Amino acid sequence: MAQTSIQIDAGTAAALTAQAEARGMTLDDYLRAFVVPAAAAPSNGGLSLAAFERALDELSADALDLPVLPADFSRAEIYGDHN
Repeated sequence: MAQTSIQIDAGTAAALTAQAEARGMTLDDYLRAFVVPAAAAPSNGGLSLAAFERALDELSADALDLPVLPADFSRAEIYGDHN
């Protein structure tokens, strides 16, 4: 297993140790519970702003077929029965 170390202040170390102990875990196991899932999580893929906007345009392409709401459509018409 690879090993990495970081420098943190004494207050943070004490707080993390106390949190681990409160859960009946070693500090290593407690930190591993955060780090391993974070490493496995997918990244955003480095999507550029232009690519993001294209993706939104593709998602909304079918929205052109939706009916247009009347100009006097109000919030009360949506939430009228929530009084």
